[in-house]
Amino acid sequence: WRYRTSSDNGGTYGAWSTYTAGDTTGNITLSSDGTWKVQAEVTDNAGNVLIVTSGTYYIDMILPDASFNPNSKAWTNQDISVTIDPIKTGPSGIKEWKYRTSSNKGTSWGAWSSVIVGDVTNTITFSATGEYIIEAEVTTNAGLKKAIKSGVYQIDKVNPTGNLTA
Repeated sequence: WRYRTSSDNGGTYGAWSTYTAGDTTGNITLSSDGTWKVQAEVTDNAGNVLIVTSGTYYIDMILPDASFNPNSKAWTNQDISVTIDPIKTGPSGIKEWKYRTSSNKGTSWGAWSSVIVGDVTNTITFSATGEYIIEAEVTTNAGLKKAIKSGVYQIDKVNPTGNLTA
């Protein structure tokens, strides 16, 4: 028998391995990212040939990511809206993600948002005085998880005060 593999779900296959003689079993190792299938070609003593194709094996070892638009904002007295976009970096895709915010540059954090399912964006708006940071936690369909922090968003809505003396 011999085998060959496909990392694109059977779209294309690599070269056949060398033949293994006899009624033996063997291990085939798939160790890189992809949507894999394996084909085995078996030949009996009479010369009959059978090619069998496996089911699909999914391998994703690449951590996900996220982007923040904008990633930071210098001092303003206006509201700041930020779009959070989970980024699929590996073949398995985004399963879910959530976020939380800090209004004091990460000294303390609010509660996590509800889980957002899939590769969808979400926009949040900061409207009170503070120095905000966003932390997103993204999980792939393969179970890989990564936390990503934004830059700092700075809002000052407090009017200045002062005294005039004569």
